[in-house]
Amino acid sequence: TLNSIMSANLPPSFKPIAHYIKIANENASRDPVIYYWSLVCMALGSAFSPTTSFNESSWRRLQKTILVEKESIERRDSLRDSIDNPDPESMEIHLKSEEIAAEIQQKTVNCDELRAKIAAINAKILNGKRKTAEIDEKLAKKREDEGKLERKVEQYEKVNGENSERKTKEKRVISIMIRLLSCRKLALIEEIFAIFKLKIDGGPASSRLAPRNCNCQVIDSIRGIHLPQLSYIFNHPEAQTYSALQNTIHLFDAICRILNFAPKYPTESLMTPLKSTWKKRADREKFVDSMILLGKNISQLREACGIPTMATDRTLGTLEEWHRFVIQKKTVFERPIQSLFYAVQTAMKLDKSSVEARQYLTGLLTTLEAIKTQLADNDAIKNETIAQAHIESFAEKLFNFADKKEKTGNVDKSVVHAFYTAGHVMDILALFGEIDEPFLSSKKYAKWKSTQIFTCLRDGTPYVSSSQQEADDDELAQFGSQFQPSSSASIGAGGPQEHSYGQPGPPGIGFGAGIPSVPSDHSLPPPQPPARSNIPPPPAYSSTPNLPSQQQQFYPPPPSRRQQPHQYEDFSTPPPPAPAGSVPTEEEFSEIRRLTKYAMSAVDYEDVKAIRENLMKALAIVQKY
Repeated sequence: TLNSIMSANLPPSFKPIAHYIKIANENASRDPVIYYWSLVCMALGSAFSPTTSFNESSWRRLQKTILVEKESIERRDSLRDSIDNPDPESMEIHLKSEEIAAEIQQKTVNCDELRAKIAAINAKILNGKRKTAEIDEKLAKKREDEGKLERKVEQYEKVNGENSERKTKEKRVISIMIRLLSCRKLALIEEIFAIFKLKIDGGPASSRLAPRNCNCQVIDSIRGIHLPQLSYIFNHPEAQTYSALQNTIHLFDAICRILNFAPKYPTESLMTPLKSTWKKRADREKFVDSMILLGKNISQLREACGIPTMATDRTLGTLEEWHRFVIQKKTVFERPIQSLFYAVQTAMKLDKSSVEARQYLTGLLTTLEAIKTQLADNDAIKNETIAQAHIESFAEKLFNFADKKEKTGNVDKSVVHAFYTAGHVMDILALFGEIDEPFLSSKKYAKWKSTQIFTCLRDGTPYVSSSQQEADDDELAQFGSQFQPSSSASIGAGGPQEHSYGQPGPPGIGFGAGIPSVPSDHSLPPPQPPARSNIPPPPAYSSTPNLPSQQQQFYPPPPSRRQQPHQYEDFSTPPPPAPAGSVPTEEEFSEIRRLTKYAMSAVDYEDVKAIRENLMKALAIVQKY
């Protein structure tokens, strides 16, 4: 290595000795003598020539050079020996230094990894701070929006409260106005009847003004003129019959004008057959036509007021009976045109594309427009608030009338008709928005009761009023408590199923008080649509109010009567055999009677599941013996 360095750093003037350096390098390991003297030649080659003899100074330089070279060789050998045979202390220091270097290198790598992780964490922190800032911004915006929404809600609630208060005041004022208007109409009706001086045979004002010279069974007169019965009209003079019939038509026309009532047959259609033919004896049947049309109008008026019309040919007597009813009940009739509006809207939702539906809707709309034109001056037609208050009042009166009679157990077709009408009139309130309580629950209850009472009347089964059912339920609850075990044993698999449809509330007074809950609309099957017709048919004269037929029931009968959830013994396993000749105890006979009663009640409502369960329980008791 030293020679390589010397060859590399050889000055230009020493080029003549370059070959000695090359020889020394080549023979350094093979022949040390050649190597030595090559170096000597290299060192001294430039100082003297080979032919020059050694002098003392040259020899001293040579010795000095040899000593330097020897020292160099010794140092080299010593260094080689130390490398080849190191001492333990140096070796230990060397190993420790290497370990320390490795540890330093590993820690450097770890530090680099930690720096990378710290950088990644810092990046995540920055990203999190950015997202946090975005979330804070969104939250601030959300709080701002919530504040705006709260202010709007408060404003809407304030406006809604003011509107509700104003609406309540308007309803109160409208109710008072309707009552005042009703009193005025009743006073006008009293004056009209006083002017026409109806005298009804057999009634409180019975007084025959002339000797009986006809075959009529009763003598009814108007303004002192006898109006014959329809069956005996051909035995009366034409002039008197025409005068009495004309006065009756005028009286009915005045009533219609007072009540804003739109009859099926206007006054002109009643008077037309009489104008030119009443004097001809051969055309006397025109009187019959006019009296029949008048009778149909009177029946329509009575049914609109909730008064059923029986088969009769006493025109004046039927009209006088209506007069007594509206005076005693302090009610007047205004035709609820909103019922036709509701019918039109519902029909359009059901079907408005088929030819039959369009024909029916055309006829219904024509009738609606005609009635609306006739009642153009009526406030209940122009103002929805007045119309809503009027319909609520009308439905409330009908419901209270039917509910009072139902609780006393005095049910007939008039109660069915009142419940049925009240329930469907409450449907009309949907025209003015969401139906409020108590009309919503009362509507379902009225429809349910009308179907229940109608089923009992149709099948001839005795009807149990709601008040009586509550008393029976209380009695059964007291009786059933005797059979409840003291321990909290669970009911067996054969225990009774519970058919609860809501416990009736406490008895109350007025509309909507104490109405038991009934099955919800979604638990009942959809109603069967009635037969189609071109226009709504008018109410028939001399016939009872039409009730829904068996094929056209709008709601099915409710399920079996609610049973108290008593605890009974388990009949799912065979009972132990009883001693021979034994009979059921009095308590078991009472239980059998109760279960049989429930089964018979379930038969009325065609509840097969309740019938089977109650009969199986009764049979399980009997099979013990």
